[in-house]
Amino acid sequence: MISDAGFMADQDWRKTLEDWIRDHAEAVFAYLYRLAGSTSAAEDLSQEVFLTALRKGSQIRDPEKVRAWLLAVARNAYLASRRASQASPTVELPEPAEIADDDAADGHWAFDEERLREALAELPDDYRVVVLMFYFEELSYREIAEYLQLPIGTIMSRLSRAKVQLRIKLAGSVAATPSLLD
Repeated sequence: MISDAGFMADQDWRKTLEDWIRDHAEAVFAYLYRLAGSTSAAEDLSQEVFLTALRKGSQIRDPEKVRAWLLAVARNAYLASRRASQASPTVELPEPAEIADDDAADGHWAFDEERLREALAELPDDYRVVVLMFYFEELSYREIAEYLQLPIGTIMSRLSRAKVQLRIKLAGSVAATPSLLD
């Protein structure tokens, strides 16, 4: 636990970090995979997230906000990697045809999930980040605007435009995740 001064005994901190990894590594990886569209990039960025947690995690005052903080660190790590990759382009090897997902119980839903993942990956970064923050992190327009330091109207228009693009991309899908597109 974090003391009043904001410091932990080494043993307590190690236990806390292990708990965070156990409880949140899957969500961090899934979020980064949705952002980056690549298993290897998501794995690398996940490691960066938990290294940041090791260095700065003692700053967390409210244990209820750990997941949100880790996802914000993940988003920032992804955006930093995108800025760096634009300076030095690389070639990404194709991913395996099927990525296992705990939520994909049957092949029909897995197909739609895959189509959605591909459509999200095709969105411009500005749109994809807002969509994932709104739907995956479940942040409000105001919270997204604060994190990205943009006007709330910009967030609303990016989300609206992203949903239009997703509708177009997923028009042929039988069950194109209606809650996302409504």
